[in-house]
Amino acid sequence: MPFPFLSEEWISAAREIRARYEDQTPSIPASVRANLNIGDVPFGEGSLEAHLDTTSGKMAMDLGHLDPADVTLTMDYATAKSFVVDQDPTAIMQAIMAGKVRIQGDLSKLMAMAAVSQAGAGEAMSKGAVFAGKVAAEIKAITE
Repeated sequence: MPFPFLSEEWISAAREIRARYEDQTPSIPASVRANLNIGDVPFGEGSLEAHLDTTSGKMAMDLGHLDPADVTLTMDYATAKSFVVDQDPTAIMQAIMAGKVRIQGDLSKLMAMAAVSQAGAGEAMSKGAVFAGKVAAEIKAITE
């Protein structure tokens, strides 16, 4: 059953999906702590704070902000959905270039993570890409 992106039900279902694959994914060599400010959310307070953290070697995503964070990304709901659900690198770059994403902080850490995810790192990343693809497909399936 699909849920609205970033709704409590969606977040719960996304956590379950990530937990199922957690032990099967390779370590992420780029370390970044990023806060996300998402505006124009069509429910709740109209905005949402979230974060992602790869300092453990795994991708951890959850609600709330990290303190301290290396970088903060601010975007609207539609852009965030495009990033998380569609994961289209071209759309992501276009959104950044169009000013739909404001970036504050250590851009080099964000770029390092993007470079690792695009280039891969040998066999471990290839295996990780298989699981990332499964996770992405399941995330897309639960999203309205």
